Amino acid sequence: MASSNHQLKLNSYLKGLKISGESKQTSRSSNHEGERESRKTANSVAKFSSRGRNRSQQTPSQKLPKPLMNLNNKGTGRRNITADILPTEILLKIFGFLTPPDLMSCSYVCRRWMKMAGDNLLWQPLYEKFKFSNPQDKPNSVYTSHASIKWKAAFMERCIERRNIRLQRLLKKRHPYTNLAANTDKMLKQLGIKWKLVLTVSQKQSHEYVHSDICYFNTSVHVRWYSVDCLPVDSIKKISVYCKAPILFEKDGSSIPESPRKTSLLLSRDLTAKKGDFVECEDTSLKIRIILPGVMAASWKDGGGIAFISLCVHKSNLVERCLLGHPERCFHPFVTKPQPDDIDPQYGLHDFQCNIELRQQRTLCWSERFSRLHCLKEQITEDGFVKLTLIRSFEETEHSVLTKTLCLPWKTDMFKGIFQGLCILDLTVFDEFDQPFWCVSHPVKVTKDEISERSLLYHGEPYSLHYTDEEGSVHLQVISDEDQEKEIVTMATIHINVKTINSWFSTAYS
Repeated sequence: MASSNHQLKLNSYLKGLKISGESKQTSRSSNHEGERESRKTANSVAKFSSRGRNRSQQTPSQKLPKPLMNLNNKGTGRRNITADILPTEILLKIFGFLTPPDLMSCSYVCRRWMKMAGDNLLWQPLYEKFKFSNPQDKPNSVYTSHASIKWKAAFMERCIERRNIRLQRLLKKRHPYTNLAANTDKMLKQLGIKWKLVLTVSQKQSHEYVHSDICYFNTSVHVRWYSVDCLPVDSIKKISVYCKAPILFEKDGSSIPESPRKTSLLLSRDLTAKKGDFVECEDTSLKIRIILPGVMAASWKDGGGIAFISLCVHKSNLVERCLLGHPERCFHPFVTKPQPDDIDPQYGLHDFQCNIELRQQRTLCWSERFSRLHCLKEQITEDGFVKLTLIRSFEETEHSVLTKTLCLPWKTDMFKGIFQGLCILDLTVFDEFDQPFWCVSHPVKVTKDEISERSLLYHGEPYSLHYTDEEGSVHLQVISDEDQEKEIVTMATIHINVKTINSWFSTAYS
């Protein structure tokens, strides 16, 4: 009995020792796991912080690019953030930071952008910001804050008016030799005017070309288009030349490259009647036809396609014609005519001045200025013309030598050549008040003069150049001296129609 009690006490004692050992082992293992987790957490934090430090120390080129959201990944829930999903208010806020040329570019993206880029909320601040420093420079048109005003159009009009006011100041200065506007070349170059040629074949078909080359002379400008499709000359129904001038400029006066442009019609002519068309000259491969005053069209003999088209335009009021014209009609400047003078018996017949030049398309051959020209009432011809003599054939001291041969070199994108016996005449006649009332820039033909007698002063063949229009006529005689190997102008006269003088000076000569 005692032994059994002793055995029970021993078993219970051992059982208690076993339970306490297991609990201690469990607590010890849990402590180890907690330490392990804390160590793992500390290592991850340290690794994350070190990675952040490494990223901050990397250069922008070494940083990893951010992943883009793809609209097509609908399953992943990712979307691209594009301008199409932006609200109108946000886009208008973004457009508010753009300049006028940038807004013009945005209007070509899509219909939505075109509508927003012309919003009044964008253009009214630009209009108000574009102030005139001088109160006298303010334009005639006045805009108020009315809701119906299109502020974009108002801004464009204000820019055009400010540009024109600035140009009027520059045009006041006169050139001492030509007596025309002194800054014409500078303004045309600085403005960056584009000369556009439009050839109309039918009512629904037309071809447009931008000028390939432009040259500036003392009294004229020569523009050429030789990158032209090989259209037959006979297929052209109408020819038009436009000037496209920018309206936005930098502070230094240069035009902004992406500036919007205003179009002005320079000349236009319907060729269906084909009056006055004639072949002026030809060489081995081309022939030239004058289809407008100052416009030449060269066509290939083989096929009849156009090789190039050139325009001779006089500088008189050229800047105004390029800037102040309308897309559908030409600009005709208002000319202040002199008041009639009843005291002067020779009023309108004396103190004329004439500038005359013979040139090629890129080179000047001859230039002279003649002043104090006059004619008596008794010297008016029977057919109603006033004769003004520039160079007399019997006065050797008045003869003038040409610096270049009278011809007309030409070129296209691939070919070039020379038209012999053809040049361009530039003529400007001024009255006694230095106002130009007869301006000519036109190609003329150099032909052998079979009527005139051979000169005793020079050994060579005489040639004549003749030009005629409604205002008058010009006649020149040139001798090619074989001994001196030079071309010499031995005679020059101009005839002015009496009707032109009477209309200009309000006289009644007959």
